[in-house]
Amino acid sequence: MLNDEITKKILNIRKIPEFHKTLKSCNIVSPNPRFMTVVIDISNKCNLRCRMCYFSHDKYFKADPVYLTPDTFSNMADNLLPYATTLTLSCGSEPLMSPYFIDILKIASKYNVPHIDFATNGVLITKDKANAIIKYGVTDLMLSLEAASKEIYEYIRRGAKFDRFLSNIKYLNKQKEALKSSTPALRFNITLMRSNIEEVEKLVDLAAELKVSYLDFRHIVIFDGLGMEKESLVHHKELSDFWLKRAREKAEKLGLTILTIPAEFGAKEENTKARKQKIDKNRMKKYLNILTRNPKYFIKSGYLQFMELIKKPIKKPKKQIKQNMDRNSIYCTLPFNYTLINAGGHVLPCPHCHGVAEYGTISADVSFEDVWFNKKFRELRRHILTNTPPKMCRDCSKLSMYNIDEDKLSISREV
Repeated sequence: MLNDEITKKILNIRKIPEFHKTLKSCNIVSPNPRFMTVVIDISNKCNLRCRMCYFSHDKYFKADPVYLTPDTFSNMADNLLPYATTLTLSCGSEPLMSPYFIDILKIASKYNVPHIDFATNGVLITKDKANAIIKYGVTDLMLSLEAASKEIYEYIRRGAKFDRFLSNIKYLNKQKEALKSSTPALRFNITLMRSNIEEVEKLVDLAAELKVSYLDFRHIVIFDGLGMEKESLVHHKELSDFWLKRAREKAEKLGLTILTIPAEFGAKEENTKARKQKIDKNRMKKYLNILTRNPKYFIKSGYLQFMELIKKPIKKPKKQIKQNMDRNSIYCTLPFNYTLINAGGHVLPCPHCHGVAEYGTISADVSFEDVWFNKKFRELRRHILTNTPPKMCRDCSKLSMYNIDEDKLSISREV
């Protein structure tokens, strides 16, 4: 932990440049001035009612639409995007539902953010939207799906048509080839459950067929009231381990990169250092794979991250910083280098804080810095820096990827 003097200094800062300057001296965040991951939900709607998703609740699916306007996005962008290394235009909702999707992409493209992405179910990709995704520099497109067969896909993703999903992605690939574009790189985001665990090897095959470069496997998060408790693979551990092993082997054979995959059930829990080494090794493998297969994309979106992995620090901490901290040794770095803003301008502390109220709201009179350095955010950072994380952090659904046998991490969660 940092000493009291440095902790107090961090907690008293109210401006992003000074915040970054102090944090990089403590080795908590990247030394790159673009140190932030900015996630902005530009819509509060979704076109599907997937069985495992909170949009299955009428409260969310039938809610009045809220769309971030281009003017509001532009105001946020001026304050935030000069510090962003990654801009994600979705976090739970479907961004392609926004009538301003193309306008917002056009604005975002002006800030030269190294990495722009968003997650989508892919059903609403039109020719105009596909062309805009390519033209305005989206580097990664995260496609959410759970099955490679029509029957299971349409069972899980209620309201979607598998054939339409396939044709949309094939059109996007066709346009990339026509425009000789290296981006966006495609990724499958796959939620794991009993209904689709036997599909994961086929999903790797489908990824290869659709020119998808990366795969991301995550266990289902159980939300209250959806009746999905029995879908959790904590009840089917051997089946989960068997099929995920097959998926890993198939991906390696086909030259695809798995970015995230759960640990095996019953595996010895890794300490923080060992976990960091494994994560860094996987990231190194990812960037070398990019360099080999898609050098233009590597130069555009992967070079800076790759250099951070391989370079060694050459500067000593400044004298006034009395204590250095390994940024991977604190409980979580997200309160220091990540922000999530929904379509209504509400700022949330984390993408995994299900059921937690917003920490503040951006408006014409309240800036992002006003919210990000308010009392609630400062208190959260104090808990993280003093290694006394609040309950929402101790129960974080992301921890279930590593502490897979800890029962409390697979409990049903409020939405």
